[in-house]
Amino acid sequence: DPFEPPLAGHNALRAYLLEAADVERYYDMAIERHWVAGDTALAAWHASWNRVVGDVKVRQAGFLSAEVGEDGRIGRLKMWTVTREHLAGQEGA
Repeated sequence: DPFEPPLAGHNALRAYLLEAADVERYYDMAIERHWVAGDTALAAWHASWNRVVGDVKVRQAGFLSAEVGEDGRIGRLKMWTVTREHLAGQEGA
């Protein structure tokens, strides 16, 4: 959420990923296209998963910008997403 404070530090990121792992299953992600310019990588991607509660199918498309530091790790990551959710059995609705 661009209006929430950013995640900062390894523990905050780890907590976020552990929470996601508890509520999502069958996660699939594909990078559609990517570009690299200097220390910045850009990528268009899509993903899908099922929420554990209610078996809701979630589809997401997005774009990301990652800046790589001198240590080879991502120092800054920005993501923009569009999300759709479908109840089980209502895929075309």
